[in-house]
Amino acid sequence: MRLLLLRVALLTILAAAGLSYGSSVRAQQGGSISGTVTDAQGTPLEGCYVYADSWDGDGSFGMGLADADGLYVITGLGQDDYLVYPALCEGYIQEYYDNVRNSGDATRVPVTDGQITPDVDVDFALEGRSVKRWPTSTAAVAPQWSTRC
Repeated sequence: MRLLLLRVALLTILAAAGLSYGSSVRAQQGGSISGTVTDAQGTPLEGCYVYADSWDGDGSFGMGLADADGLYVITGLGQDDYLVYPALCEGYIQEYYDNVRNSGDATRVPVTDGQITPDVDVDFALEGRSVKRWPTSTAAVAPQWSTRC
């Protein structure tokens, strides 16, 4: 869990600086995962980060950022199965693909070199508690806290 939190922090810092990250030099090739991030009503959620961690924990990972239409792409992934999960979405429950709360129940997302794995879509239900929200701008600022009910 600690390693996962460190990865999320690193990827968030890179994203805030306007950089992207693939897990290795395979970032110039490899495969991709794409999809949309929406709420339970289908409204796109801009600014949510989506992470992909190698299912077997070998250290391969990547991230994408949902645009105004909720679309994201994670590129430069090595051929493997991945655990896909969005994070840092203000006011929403942490979930794993495909709509489960426990990573052990998640659906493996296969990635093949040179191919895009499409339609890895995530929809959220609201949760009324405080969550951390990192800014999507390149300005270096501290996290903001908010509460949604």
